[in-house]
Order: sequence, then structure tokens, then C-alpha cells
Amino acid sequence: GGGGGGAAAPQRQAAALVADTSRAGRVTPLHELGQMPWHAGVAVAGSKAMACSVLSALSTDPNSGFAAPTGAVLPFGSMEQAAHALGHAERLNFLVDALESVQTRPEEVASVCGELQDLVRQLRPSHEQLAALADPFAHDPGAKVMVRSTGNAEDLAGLSAAGLYDSISNVAPGNPEVLGSAVAEVWASLYTPRAVASRAAAGVGQRGAHMAVLVQQMLVPDVSFILMTRHPMTNDPNTAYAELALGHGETLASGAVRGTPWRVSMNRSNPGESQVHTYSSFGTALVPDMDGDGTLKSVAVNCAGHWLSTDDGARGQLAARLVHAGGFVESTLGSVDGGALLAQDIEGCLTPDGQLWVVQARPQP
Repeated sequence: GGGGGGAAAPQRQAAALVADTSRAGRVTPLHELGQMPWHAGVAVAGSKAMACSVLSALSTDPNSGFAAPTGAVLPFGSMEQAAHALGHAERLNFLVDALESVQTRPEEVASVCGELQDLVRQLRPSHEQLAALADPFAHDPGAKVMVRSTGNAEDLAGLSAAGLYDSISNVAPGNPEVLGSAVAEVWASLYTPRAVASRAAAGVGQRGAHMAVLVQQMLVPDVSFILMTRHPMTNDPNTAYAELALGHGETLASGAVRGTPWRVSMNRSNPGESQVHTYSSFGTALVPDMDGDGTLKSVAVNCAGHWLSTDDGARGQLAARLVHAGGFVESTLGSVDGGALLAQDIEGCLTPDGQLWVVQARPQP
């Protein structure tokens, strides 16, 4: 999400709704997923998880200019496996079939979606799966994680899924009840009326839609950003564009907080040269609640007094770092199929220790 409109660029072409469920229930660390060929990894866990695994590998290159959070994924087919374990598989299949037959009638779609979501929210990964999802974070007793959607109906040609499926913030991975509930909530977001309508509009069948779950280290940002490597309003490939806000990136992604972000254009040919179009007017920022119960809390902030507003030099340094990291990501992820380089829509943050993080990248709309 974020960044405005602009003419549509060619999306990475993939066969519609491929899902390899052979790894269902086998929690896969990101570094292991990243060792698979691109299309094989996408078939197992979706393009978002595969992109995150590549980002994780890229971040180990000292020239990348960014870090990427660690994590693990629960692959496609795991939700259906959990339904089978509880004796709900037949009902799940019946309701998904019903969606196909009523998808031109919004009221009936909403009713079936409600039933589907109620059913899926009752499902849970096994104790062994929850333990494996929590394992990458066992060394840090205070760690919190993001429980993120990674579907096979995301970022296909003609279907932009940005903001369409749920991700749950600030989850304590060592609490199986909270982690299991968050996984079920992400699974259930496959069947919101909006998600169903989006797939129907794109000519994508409901039966083929699958959801994997990505669990990643949660960051506590000073500044969050959405970066477009090609300017979305002018389509100039030599000018990058970023929107920035204090605190958690949900402020930018959801559009639910009143106010405007910092909006900055950056010259890719002369890193550090940037133009501020708007200064942030957000009066609040979202930060993790210490309970790790899947919620964020809103705190008052003074954007006018922040260095992004007051220090041209520091802002220019950040602009140069964003241009560098964006170019590094684009040069790798933008051409995974060996075709033309695709501009990238990149989400990330700057933490209080000055580290730049990239948490997600997808082809720019």
C-alpha cells in the first residue's frame, strides 16, 4: 500500500493460483525457503514469504545497506490440515464451494463469509507447529512477532492484494494460545467479503485460494516507510518516492490514522538529493503494547519537532540510504524471472539504533 497511483506496470506473471500443499504442516525457516527455486518457493508459501526469504539472504550482503527480520512460515495446506484434525474439513469444503455459487450476490457472499470465518477462527496449528514457529525467537524471552498473511492470490497480474489480508502485530511467540489465535485470524482473512470480491473481480476461483502464514521478528521502529523505486505519480524511473510516519507501519498501510505522512521524492542519480512535498501531520504513532497480545497502542507524537522535519542533513542521509537499499532490492527481486526489471514497492523502517530494515517488497502496482 501507499504511494499513490500511476499507470499500471506489468506484474510478475505467474500461473494463477498455484499451491503446492506437499509441505502442509511443515514449518519452514525463511533461510530454508530461500534455498528453493523462486517458483517452487512461491508455490509452497506465496510470493510474500518467498520475497521475505530472499530479502533475508540479501541482507547478509554488506553492500545491501539494510537488515531483514528472521522468521519461519507455515505453508499452504496447513489450514486444511487443521480443519481435518478437528473434523471440520467437509464443512470447510462445502462453504468454499458455496462461495463460488453465490459470488454475484453480495448479501449471500457476506453470509457465507461469516460462516467460513467463524469456522476457520476455531482452527489451530498443532502444538508441534506452534513450537516450531516460536523456535527462531527462543533466544530472546521478550521477543514479539508479526503473524503475517502470505497467500497464493497476492500480487498476481490483475490482482493487487496490498492490505487485503490480515497480519497481526505484537504477538508473544512463547504464548501458544495467543500465537495460535493469531494464525487462525490470518487464515480467516482469506474469506473476508472484500478478499472474495477481489478474487472474483480478477477472475480467480475461490476454491484455489490458499493462505500460508509467515511469523517474523517484530521491529519497534522510530520511523516506518513505504518506498517506491519508480515515482508513482510521474512514472519517472530515476526518481524514487517515499512516505514516512513515526512508529509502526500500520499508520501508513491502513490509512486509519488521520493526518498526512512525510512525502519525499528522491533523485536516484544523486543519492541524498530529495524534495519534501508534505511534512507529517500525524498526532499519534502506533507502538507495541508490552503484553504481546496482538495489539498496538496509540501514543501522542510531535512530528514537527522530529528530525525528519527539522534536520535537512539527517533527512538527506536517510534519503540516500533509502535510494541505495531500494536499488539493491530492485536489482535482485525486480528480475527473478530474468525479464525486464520491475520497480519495487518496499516496506521497512528505521529503528532507534539507526538500523535500516526492509520487511517486504513486491512489484510496484
